[in-house]
Amino acid sequence: MAVTGDTSELPLPDLLGMLRFRTGIIRFTGIKRLPTIEMHCTPGFLRGVYAGERLIHDDTSVIDKLVAIAASASGKFQFVPARPDQLMLNTQIPMDGMILTVVTIVDEILFNKENLPRREQIYSLAAPGEYEVEEDDPQLINFIRQSKDLLELGSAAEDMAKVLEISVAQVQFYLLKLRSAGVVSPLRSGDPFANDPSLQLKSTQLRLADDHHENATEVAASGGRYYQSATGSSSWTPRPVSADEPMPESGRLAGML
Repeated sequence: MAVTGDTSELPLPDLLGMLRFRTGIIRFTGIKRLPTIEMHCTPGFLRGVYAGERLIHDDTSVIDKLVAIAASASGKFQFVPARPDQLMLNTQIPMDGMILTVVTIVDEILFNKENLPRREQIYSLAAPGEYEVEEDDPQLINFIRQSKDLLELGSAAEDMAKVLEISVAQVQFYLLKLRSAGVVSPLRSGDPFANDPSLQLKSTQLRLADDHHENATEVAASGGRYYQSATGSSSWTPRPVSADEPMPESGRLAGML
């Protein structure tokens, strides 16, 4: 008999516990950032998983998809009985052990909820090309293997979650563990005055003042090069230019600063 429902009413561990001795296909839809997840089950085992049209081959990626489903606030599920010859049998994950692993990871995420990095904070590898993680943490090893290119460029949790098709909370949790191990570090991002218009204006003025300082220094060191390029003449009487010389209308700028 087919079974349908909402994951918010029947959490994933309870659903899998109820169906772990059945043969058939469980489909999950409406999970944020995830395509349709299709699980092929035989009594006591998960035998195959599709993410959309893609067959997932490694156990750690299967666990990540299930954690994303368990961490989702909403979604739909459907169980359809099937014969063994109708199933994709490319893996054999014990159902009880899988449920325990998923519950453990979800509990760890919830326990560390207050310490998770901000979803928009950009992280990168502390030493690109060189990293070590604990060998007894296959989920973390799989995460860094899949996200290595993103971390070398620098990426935020919410962007990585879209690419990896898992929940943002999972990525935040993995980044927290990797930062504790010294594998990744946060990058300074954005204007520190972005949320304060008055400070943002002052920041812009300070940047213009710095640019003027650099330009004045370069002109002083250039000799007649700038005059020649502008007029076509090499005749030029140098005038001392100070790096501290004010910009035009500097009195107004100095008053604002």
